[in-house]
Amino acid sequence: MAAVYFLAYRGESPLSRLIRFVTAGDYSHIGLAVCVGSDHSIHLWAPSDSKRPVRDFSAWGHWPWEACVRDYDIDREHKPGTRVDLFKLPCTEQEAQAILNFYLKHEGAPYDWLGALTSIVRPTRQGKKRWFCSEIAYAACLSAGVRLLNETRPHKVTPRIFCLSPYLKLVGQFTTEKEV
Repeated sequence: MAAVYFLAYRGESPLSRLIRFVTAGDYSHIGLAVCVGSDHSIHLWAPSDSKRPVRDFSAWGHWPWEACVRDYDIDREHKPGTRVDLFKLPCTEQEAQAILNFYLKHEGAPYDWLGALTSIVRPTRQGKKRWFCSEIAYAACLSAGVRLLNETRPHKVTPRIFCLSPYLKLVGQFTTEKEV
């Protein structure tokens, strides 16, 4: 049995606070926790491998014109002291690889700012060229055949809703460290 790990950020920036307010939740961002090995390949991170995950592969960015689905250091995008909850999703090796492959397939896709802010009221998905963080996390799980929630479409999944899945287990917490 393998596992996939998701990071749930409790951001405090004005944008993070707006997301938390609009979604009535504790979380402002969801990312996939991965570790880059010494052979430069990407491996899903496991708690026994390291003190903390080293990369977050998700939809994020400082400004709309540079935001996209990408791989980055977990401490880079959030201020030091940002609380992060680590959730484990038990799955098979094939499901774990399919989830990671979904992210890799969409690497470079623009961040869907409008979708993120209107996910609660938006009736339909506008297209698959843009993604927001919890939407791509949920869609990646669905692409692997992992159903986290019943009858929920990816474009309706906010960070709060994503973390409500009974299949995700809270396994740890940490805070970001480096200066942005």
